[in-house]
Amino acid sequence: MRAASDGKVYSEEIDSIAPQEIIAIEPETEMRDEQSRLAAHQTEGNAIDPFLLLFFEADTTVRDNNMFKASLDSSEHRPFHVAGRVYKKRMLKSANLSASPLQAVTTAQVAAQPSAAGISNSMAASHQSLKPTVAVTEVSEAYVGKKLQDVPTPAAIVDRAIVRRNCTQMLQACEALACSFRPHVKTHKVLYGIPVPPSSVRQLAQLGRRLHPGSVSVLLDHPDQLQHLKIFEEIAGYRLLLYIKIDTGYHRAGIMHESSQFSQLVSSILPEGADLPYTEFCGLYSHAGHSYGGSSPDEAMNLLTEEIRNLQLASGHIRKMCPATVRRPMILSVGATPTATSIQNMANHGNNSSQHTLRPGQADVLIQHINDIKAKKDFLEIHAGVYPFLDLQQLATQASPSASTASAISTHDIAMTILAEVASLYNARDEREALIAAGSLALGREPCKSYEGWGIVSDWNINSQSTSKGSCWQVGRVSQEHGILKHRLDSLDDLSELYVGQKLRIFPNHACIAGANFGWYCVVDSDLPDERQDEVVEIWIRCRGW
Repeated sequence: MRAASDGKVYSEEIDSIAPQEIIAIEPETEMRDEQSRLAAHQTEGNAIDPFLLLFFEADTTVRDNNMFKASLDSSEHRPFHVAGRVYKKRMLKSANLSASPLQAVTTAQVAAQPSAAGISNSMAASHQSLKPTVAVTEVSEAYVGKKLQDVPTPAAIVDRAIVRRNCTQMLQACEALACSFRPHVKTHKVLYGIPVPPSSVRQLAQLGRRLHPGSVSVLLDHPDQLQHLKIFEEIAGYRLLLYIKIDTGYHRAGIMHESSQFSQLVSSILPEGADLPYTEFCGLYSHAGHSYGGSSPDEAMNLLTEEIRNLQLASGHIRKMCPATVRRPMILSVGATPTATSIQNMANHGNNSSQHTLRPGQADVLIQHINDIKAKKDFLEIHAGVYPFLDLQQLATQASPSASTASAISTHDIAMTILAEVASLYNARDEREALIAAGSLALGREPCKSYEGWGIVSDWNINSQSTSKGSCWQVGRVSQEHGILKHRLDSLDDLSELYVGQKLRIFPNHACIAGANFGWYCVVDSDLPDERQDEVVEIWIRCRGW
């Protein structure tokens, strides 16, 4: 512990802290303690804001939403919780700051007093710590063990049994083709998912500093992006991995391999065929987002094959431009959930319903492309994002077989639902409607091509004669916090009776968007005995922010 001339006290040693003293944490200071040192929690490698002061008083709980939880009482060795870890600590009492040059604050408050010189340097570093986060232990205490009927709404519910089946089917399909798989973790390998904005590089570097070399990679599709990447190596201590984003028809991001911009970018990344000092070229990356417009496994697999063919052409172009890279293996990464999951039909070919029978020879064409990639010592990587959860948009593509039943993909394969509550009934309207207290902020507002609505009500907790695990109700209209239920146009069943206060589970159009506004997912497990299938067994905390 040391005292500065300005009157502030800087302390690391827990055992030396006496009552009436202040703990002050300096920027860029790591105070780690396995035995008796206070750990300054740093989220994703970012330093704590300068001069974060903690003032504790006996029998007072002090909270900082991002970093600290202290629970103190008169016991001198009360366990002290910091970022989920427990440390032995002496009781601290608030200090009298009347004579301090710092601005006085109320007892048991947490105050940040950044120095003027440190503000600009710490701003990027502290960005991550400002993201909304919650402690999994606190949320678990509030939810785990509760029945869904008792969970406050709206809430995001995830069935881990379905997640497990969907993930297993995806991995088994990749293993059968002897290709690697990269899961996108946006809804549930660190690859920045869009061509990297310059302002994000420092933050990625701070994350990379906490990980091992080769852990962080980015996408590029323009030569001007390259100049902003130098700082990564300076902060992380190793070179940043690069992929060139190839546009294979979606036209969202990426460049065509036959364009002049592609040639310029390759020349910038591999001048004279060699890597720059601060980057390492890995390969090519594409995303067939236009596969969401398909309606069969044939269409999805055709687009996957076209993706692979385009990346093969691009890799050939690179080898012609840079002969020194001829012997260097490249990773060709392709996929979107419809195209990626379409390969599952190869393992299930002939076993599922007729609508999932691939065209004769189609699988052979894909396998030939894969063999060509291996012959050049390159690697094929398949990537997808929403495949563990699935949603109504995925059902509309009919790209993959069911992981739950011996049939086509259905609502039985959707792992995420939104729990909502009936707030009112409108039986006197021209068509019967009901109000749920969940609108676009809970359900999202992305359309689904298979119907006109914003979610389909499942048959959970509802008297329905449907055999599709859906009810006769759908979310017909939404505003910010309101959802209006109406009769599904594609349902022949009569409308089930609803009542005010009834809890419903709704299949979302797009699980990624629906889940984004929830800080955590309430996890259930349909593989458990019947009496426990509606019980929250776990809490999964989302990583939020940018």
